[in-house]
Amino acid sequence: MESSMMRVDRLIEIGTIVAFHYRELPKQFSCKRQTYPYWEMVYVDKGEYAAVSDRGTVRLTQGDLFFYPPGERQEGTANVQTPPNLLIVGFDCVSDAMCDLQQGPFRLGDSERRLLTDIVREGAFSLDPVVPFRREERAARSSISSIGREQVVKNQLEILCIQLLRQTTSLKEGGKLSSLQKEHQETGIAQNIIDFIERSDISELCLDRICRKFALSRTHLGDIFKRSTGCSVMEYVRKLKIAKAKALIREEAYNYTEIAELLGYGSIHYFSKDFKKWTGTAPSEYAKSVKARI
Repeated sequence: MESSMMRVDRLIEIGTIVAFHYRELPKQFSCKRQTYPYWEMVYVDKGEYAAVSDRGTVRLTQGDLFFYPPGERQEGTANVQTPPNLLIVGFDCVSDAMCDLQQGPFRLGDSERRLLTDIVREGAFSLDPVVPFRREERAARSSISSIGREQVVKNQLEILCIQLLRQTTSLKEGGKLSSLQKEHQETGIAQNIIDFIERSDISELCLDRICRKFALSRTHLGDIFKRSTGCSVMEYVRKLKIAKAKALIREEAYNYTEIAELLGYGSIHYFSKDFKKWTGTAPSEYAKSVKARI
């Protein structure tokens, strides 16, 4: 009996790795307008980065990944308060499926982050990232590269792109998901929202900012979050503020007016009222109870 052979479809096929950088950017970093004839992947490992393209400005935070297609305008600035660590990989790829990755940014899950960790480790040994940060220079083969490392980087990049494509496909086919799949998906979104809230400056958080970050309407975001956590987004933010207020009161480094300002309250009156609503005691009463326990 003749054995039948199955042709393997190459959904994503990377030809050349053009650039490979891992950089800890200074807070005053700014990348002026430029374009490249290849795909560029930007991943924020720490901090925050504003990525500007022909599609607009996207504020990237830790765990976000963004693609620039060939020929697209690129600009970017570091966040002054939380300067970023970026992984930037440039590569040639003519696969049509890459076009679907322009709809990012993408929030990476555990499996994607593990892939990126491997890519950084393999790339650091197989390629010579240029110093200082000049993206117009091309990655070169390292003189100490171990066997197969470059191919491993290429293969892992392709796998990462395929996993991200699966994310976009599952979102497009959201109506076909089973109730269990939908629940898992919503739980993941809610956890990403929680991660974003806890990494952000709590004094500047508002619902509109969170909605813009996740490209969801107020109603849709609120429904997903409440089904997964049992409370609204702003209730969760408020609980974090109160927990932070308690910690600051215990530290005794700030007065109540300063604490109110640090947490984004418009006045000490509003802060005291909110604190009592959530704890049952005024800030001064809470401070006395803490001292009484010592």
